[in-house]
Amino acid sequence: MRPMEIHHVQDDSAPKEALAFDVSGAKPRLQFQMATKRLGPGWEFFIAHQVAVDGTVRAWTTVDDWWNRADLFLSNEPCQILPEISAAMLRDAPKSMEPIDWLPFFAQQLKGANVLESGRWWLMGSSKHRGRFERINGFPYPQVLTIDQYTGDWIETEAFGEVLPLRRFGPDDGGRVKWWRKVCKAQQLPPIVLMYFGGLESYFIVDGHDRLHACLLEGVRPEFVVLGHVRRQEIQVDPEHRQKVEAAIVKQWEMGKVTPASVDSVNRVLINLYQSGFSVPTSRGYPIRDGVSGWMSGLERASEHYAEEAQDEVFELARWLRGLL
Repeated sequence: MRPMEIHHVQDDSAPKEALAFDVSGAKPRLQFQMATKRLGPGWEFFIAHQVAVDGTVRAWTTVDDWWNRADLFLSNEPCQILPEISAAMLRDAPKSMEPIDWLPFFAQQLKGANVLESGRWWLMGSSKHRGRFERINGFPYPQVLTIDQYTGDWIETEAFGEVLPLRRFGPDDGGRVKWWRKVCKAQQLPPIVLMYFGGLESYFIVDGHDRLHACLLEGVRPEFVVLGHVRRQEIQVDPEHRQKVEAAIVKQWEMGKVTPASVDSVNRVLINLYQSGFSVPTSRGYPIRDGVSGWMSGLERASEHYAEEAQDEVFELARWLRGLL
């Protein structure tokens, strides 16, 4: 199997201070998988997703008809995707909690992890103080759930920007959590690494479950580094349109209507006139073996170890779904 290769590139459409790179090579260790099934005449499709790491499913999700609510069910298996950050590694790492300071560190971590799909990727520090439904270069702003939600087998989400786990949180007094709480108090906590999944318009934690746990226990707002898979959309440039816009801007300038307050907006318009394309978020979905039936069977097996409430939810879902398949 050919190893994954990462090549850093210059991408003018990437966010400022983000790292852009092209990935090629073998299939990634982390895969988003999906299956759909029309449930009968006039019915909407049932959409099933799952996240597999090293061939083992770590999470099962389904979205409602209006795409404004999702159910996430978790595996009880441990999940380590990037190399675990040790105390020795932390001594040589940035002495900062700012996401952009950590981009080179995590770019290096990714090189040997083989978790990225082939194509163009951005590694970004998340912006601060954004509204609930605002986007950052096409990506939703990460939204943290409550600590109670992260400790359960089953999570109900709004399917927009949520930071979703690939395993349940452990005990509050776990060794790694206690250590990260000390690092958090020293204001040297590395950001949590997220990967965007377009099927839910949300994020899965690639690295940092225990760090997020520590932040929530300390009451500290977590910082994030976001991995986004993007694809290029080309734009057909219309020279006549470009000339008209430029002439209009010159006229506004001559009339004194281009002010210091509006100059940034004018500059953005001019820059966009000369762009040949732009990048949009994307996600590749691999097929689930045996489709929706295989998805349901895997979830039922995992639910044997769930708490009673989550088991009941899976039982009702399976009974309803099998009655329609």
